[in-house]
Order: sequence, then C-alpha cells, then structure tokens
Amino acid sequence: PSIYNGDYAVKDRLHHVCLLIDDIAEAYAACAKYGAEIIVEGDVGEAGKVIYADPGTGPGGLVEILQSQPGTKELFGMIRQASIDWDGTEPVRKLG
Repeated sequence: PSIYNGDYAVKDRLHHVCLLIDDIAEAYAACAKYGAEIIVEGDVGEAGKVIYADPGTGPGGLVEILQSQPGTKELFGMIRQASIDWDGTEPVRKLG
C-alpha cells in the first residue's frame, strides 16, 4: 500500500507532517490512545522505523512518525538548509 496514491494522493494541500522521535513504541501507544489509524508502517534503514497515521482528518492530514537513526537529524537539517531562500527551481535534487 502507498500513501501517495489512491485515497491519500492529495495534490492540492499539505499531505503530511513529520515528527522525529526516539522510541517508536511511544508512537504506537499514542496512536492507540487517541484513535489514530495507522495507514502504513515499516523499517527505515538499519535502525529506523516509520508510521504514517491518520488522526481522523482523512486525506491531507496524515502524520509521519519517524524513529530517528544515526544521520536522520543531519539529513533533515540538510533539507531545511536547502529550503532557505529556495526560489522553486530545481525541485528534484540528488542527495550525496
């Protein structure tokens, strides 16, 4: 399954936000406690885990919960830095 096509393939509004966490077990507990439906889950790299959850708002309101692994915070820092003063050109870039 994919959150980028089908019912969740929104193109006209924010698709999801990402939360970086240290312990994926806490994310599962929070989803259960608040009734968020887990749409997709899986492994990321050697030590990371990810959950995409629908907190009840449907398409366009997903929450990506990403368990950090070595390099995660640096990667997101690089992405943030690249976004500063971005003028819309070169929307696709290679990492590394």
